[in-house]
Amino acid sequence: MDVTSYLCSKVSWRRLDLIIELLWPLFLFVILISVRHSHPPYKQSQCHFPNKALPSAGTLPWIQGIICNINNPCFHSPTPGETPGQVGNFNNSMYALTLFTVSSFTEKAPVW
Repeated sequence: MDVTSYLCSKVSWRRLDLIIELLWPLFLFVILISVRHSHPPYKQSQCHFPNKALPSAGTLPWIQGIICNINNPCFHSPTPGETPGQVGNFNNSMYALTLFTVSSFTEKAPVW
């Protein structure tokens, strides 16, 4: 293999790389445009989502935020959890009531 054929093959691979590097983002952009045109945006009124605690708030509020808001509903008025300083609004949930009942039984257990 002589030097010129080696250099020509390198140049052709560089051109192919350049073409791929230019066309790949354009291809992705065309897909994005086609999705945008097939599903146009719709106007929606003001939307308030239930609060979701972060893991730093504690394990229980974090798990409750994940489980109780799994469907992520949209409310037209502000939710109780939007008040500043309130971690969770799950006081009336089944999980919180069960936890409260179990903890009340364990606190009142007689010591033998």
